[in-house]
Amino acid sequence: MLPPGEGSSANRACGRAFAHPLNQFASRPKPFASDFETESRAMSLASMTGFSRAEGSFDTWRWSWELKSVNGKNLELRLRLPQGHDWLEGDARKVVQSHLKRGSVYGLLALTRESGSAELRVNEEALDQVLAALKTIDGKIDLAAPRAEGILALRGVLETAETEETTEERKARGAAILKSLDEAMKGLVAARGEEGAKIKAMITDQLAQIEKLTTAADKCAAARPEAVRTRMKQQVEEI
Repeated sequence: MLPPGEGSSANRACGRAFAHPLNQFASRPKPFASDFETESRAMSLASMTGFSRAEGSFDTWRWSWELKSVNGKNLELRLRLPQGHDWLEGDARKVVQSHLKRGSVYGLLALTRESGSAELRVNEEALDQVLAALKTIDGKIDLAAPRAEGILALRGVLETAETEETTEERKARGAAILKSLDEAMKGLVAARGEEGAKIKAMITDQLAQIEKLTTAADKCAAARPEAVRTRMKQQVEEI
């Protein structure tokens, strides 16, 4: 008779197998893909790497933002702005900080202005020098009367100058540039989320593989002592 509560010989063997030193790893905590899946639903898994681009325009101005982020313990922002546009940096940082808390973010603003915004101007100083030179040589050589288009064609007499931007225009353009940055940041956050989804799928798959291998290892560890005892019993009976 078996002592009460011990159950069948199969159950006793299984119990001894799990207590066997060869199966000591069977009692370690096991990762379960289903548990990870459940817990990850409660929080979003986002990567810190991503890239995005956004374009914009205002009047004769055209620009594009390019953003790239990599791993970083804290939020670190490095901006490359066109010459003369440092006044945008403070507000640009606020835009980035409103979307992200961690990661190293690199931002590049490329800015151009259409040629139609420039106007032709006569360089009075250069023109006076040309006229003075013509007066100096007048009578010394046989010189035909200079024509206006010829004088204007001389280098430096006619030049182009950008139309001056008013304070209101610059403020409106700055707001439009920051709006484009906000759109680029939304794209960057989305890209980081997509990368996080890929990482999540990879981790879930790896955990599933670990769970499968751990279960198989548990079965082997439980069966091995019983197989050893069976072989020993057979060998004893053969003696």
